[in-house]
Amino acid sequence: MASSSRATNATLTWGFLVFPLKAYNTAVASASDLKMSSPHSPGAAVLFEYRCGETGKELTRAECKDRRVEVAKGKWIVLTKDELDAIDEGEKGVLDVVEFCRADAIPDFRVESTRFLDPGKGADKAYAIFRHALLNFKATAKAKPEEVVALCQWQRGGRSYLCVVRAYGESGLIAQDLYYDNEVRTYEPSAASGFAFTKAETDVAQKLIKASLGDGDLSKFADRRQAAVDALVQTKVDGGAVPVAEGAPVANAVDMVAALQASLEAVDKGKKPKAKRAPRKKKAPKKPAKPKAS
Repeated sequence: MASSSRATNATLTWGFLVFPLKAYNTAVASASDLKMSSPHSPGAAVLFEYRCGETGKELTRAECKDRRVEVAKGKWIVLTKDELDAIDEGEKGVLDVVEFCRADAIPDFRVESTRFLDPGKGADKAYAIFRHALLNFKATAKAKPEEVVALCQWQRGGRSYLCVVRAYGESGLIAQDLYYDNEVRTYEPSAASGFAFTKAETDVAQKLIKASLGDGDLSKFADRRQAAVDALVQTKVDGGAVPVAEGAPVANAVDMVAALQASLEAVDKGKKPKAKRAPRKKKAPKKPAKPKAS
C-alpha cells in the first residue's frame, strides 16, 4: 500500500474482467517544513474573488462552472455543469484497457504524471493475474516471455486521460498519464551531426563519466533551491548578511578537452567541478508608480 496519501478509486475493465483499484499520487505536497504566505496578509490566507471581467459583477464559484462556447462568429451556446457531468456519468473512474503494446514502445517524453495502483477490496487475485500477464506475454507458444503494457482510457476529474499501466517493483502496478498527439510539440533536433572526434576527446569524456558513475540512487539528491531558501531564512533569523548570488555559468566549449580534463582532475581530487560564472547582473531600479487619477 502507498504511504499515507488520499486514494482515488478506480475500476479497471479488461474484457469481461472488472476489478476495483486505489490510485495514489507518487509525489508528496512538499518536503519542506517552512510555511510561506503573502506578507500582505500576515497569518491569514490571501482571498480570491470571482468577478466578470466585462461587467465587474461578482460571481459565485458555482456560477463559474458553466461554460460558454463560440460556435460561430458572435454566436454562443452555454454548456451547464449538469450537462457536462452527464457526459462522465457511467464512465467516471473507469480505467478501460484498450490495447497492449511492448513496454519500450512508449517514449518517455509522452509521460505527464504517474500514480501508484493498489488492488481494491477483494481484487488481490485479479490484480495479480493482470500483473503476471503483463510480465509474461508470449506472442507464440515457443516465444520467450516479454513485458507488455496496457494502454487505457481513464475518465476522471472531468477529463478523459490516455494512460499506460505497467508492472512496477516486486508486486505492484503504476499508471502513467500520457499526452495525446495534439498535446505534444513537434520536435526536430537542430543540433549538427556528423562530427569526427579525436581519441583524446572521446577518452577524456569516457573517463569523466566513469569517475562520476553512480548507482542511480535518487535518495542522495535533495532540492537545491529549497536548501538555499532554508539557509536564507536561517541567515535572516540570525541577523547575518544575505549572500550575493552568482551569475550564470560561462560557456567554454571552445577547448573541450581542456575543460573535460580539468573536470576529471577535480573529480580525482574528490572535488565537484564548478564552472566559472559571470558576475551577477544588477537589476535596474524600479520606476516609481504613476499617481492614480482622481
